[in-house]
Amino acid sequence: MLSGAPAEVDAVTVEPVRALRWELATLRQYLEADSETRMVFQRNLTRDLAGKLRRLGEDYLRQPPSPVEQSRSAPDERKR
Repeated sequence: MLSGAPAEVDAVTVEPVRALRWELATLRQYLEADSETRMVFQRNLTRDLAGKLRRLGEDYLRQPPSPVEQSRSAPDERKR
């Protein structure tokens, strides 16, 4: 939805959920007509995306360093 490209993902739940699905044209028309709802919708999308980026960064920082990163931080053997 954000990119305009079709979604290429299937979602499977392991517990009961409540989900909403809108036709994009209908949602766009509704949000263009109601600025307050549009702002709330955008704020929630922003918070959701920011949380995902934060978690992605945290996951990245928890990974062990790559061999290239390890070699960059190793003491230079030529100085001995």
